[in-house]
Amino acid sequence: MITDESLITELTATIYNAMNEQLTQAYLNLINQLLTCNDGDEPQILQKNQELLDRGLVEVMVAVAQQYREAGRENEA
Repeated sequence: MITDESLITELTATIYNAMNEQLTQAYLNLINQLLTCNDGDEPQILQKNQELLDRGLVEVMVAVAQQYREAGRENEA
């Protein structure tokens, strides 16, 4: 059993960051699928990725849209 408090804190942060990074990558992959799919395929893509439909996805979508706007890519934003 791990009892060192600083080690537990460090491990927790490492695990959280890795999970957060994986989730962010999943959000970005979903956004890319939605941006590049054929018209009308969006509902199917969203249905297949229901586990990602949450506040985090919306936050990443807003961040991506802002980056596109700043890069002058209004159509993607």
